[in-house]
Amino acid sequence: MSDADVSRAGAAWLRRPAGEPFPPPPEGTAGWPWHTESAGVGRMTVPAGGCPRITIVTPSYNQGEFLEETIRSVLLQGYPNLEYLVIDGGSSDNSVEIIRKYEPWLAYWVSERDRGQSHAINKGFDRATGDIVAWLNSDDIYFPGVLAHVADRYLRSEADRFWLVTGVDYYIEGDGGGAPRFQPPFNGLTEWFSGEAQLNQQGAFWSGAIQRRVGPLDEVMQYGFDREFFVRLLSLGYRYDCSTDIVGARYRIHDQCKTRVDFLRENPLTQYEWTQAALRYLPPDLPHHDAVLRELRKSMAYFKIRSSQDAGRGRADRLKDLLAAVRYSPAVIGRKSFLGSLKRVLLP
Repeated sequence: MSDADVSRAGAAWLRRPAGEPFPPPPEGTAGWPWHTESAGVGRMTVPAGGCPRITIVTPSYNQGEFLEETIRSVLLQGYPNLEYLVIDGGSSDNSVEIIRKYEPWLAYWVSERDRGQSHAINKGFDRATGDIVAWLNSDDIYFPGVLAHVADRYLRSEADRFWLVTGVDYYIEGDGGGAPRFQPPFNGLTEWFSGEAQLNQQGAFWSGAIQRRVGPLDEVMQYGFDREFFVRLLSLGYRYDCSTDIVGARYRIHDQCKTRVDFLRENPLTQYEWTQAALRYLPPDLPHHDAVLRELRKSMAYFKIRSSQDAGRGRADRLKDLLAAVRYSPAVIGRKSFLGSLKRVLLP
């Protein structure tokens, strides 16, 4: 289907390939996105030139339990100019079977080994041609009408600087309910670099122009790549707008959710990567710059000391961590945690 055909599609419920019946929902399912189609496009004022193209990237790896619900929540939006890409990391469960089921409605998909979640998303971004870009993880979903809402806001915005965050439903699997959260308005850079602010990624959409300017996600990071990306946007002067009249997505918190698993394990890597990102983009003219920098450096020193306590790492690497801790915050030299770690490294 050409771009002109997509523009003429108007309020068509889906870019349905000719002769392809859309897959029915599995037995025993109910509600969105199994049996309810979105009327979101019908509520849009579609300009003569057609709807802006929206690119959604879904990274996937062994989450077949949730993947079909995610895919249907995107496709059943009824959005007529959708570019949907699913990037699977070589799953060994039923994920590929599910992706093939919806293949005719996907702009692209692949299942092959990758270097992790951020690499998978970047592979999708490399192929993205949308005026608007976002990613949706394979255990989260969009709610009806969100793409129409985002497109409508885009058409009434400064397109090259468009960045919108809708409400997100934080759903704890097994508890039977969710808690909608709306993104607090931007209130200055200090709260971002001090770690007080965070962005609801599942509800975030930004222009393709921004994506091309700021570049890919940081693939070295395992947990903080989303925060690093958004702080990078802030450091370049972009500012997000908050949509408080729609809950656009659901963030599913379940037993295998990466964030939850590592929270229960008290894995410090998430906070460590967030602190790295803050230090990387801390502007020199930030209000209270010196105080924020001091706290960030103290945090980095703490993480380096903790890293040095990993007995599975080589002695030289652990010693480097302790030296880095001193460089970040010389005051750690007199602390028991530092002296105890140094003793364990030198006198194992």
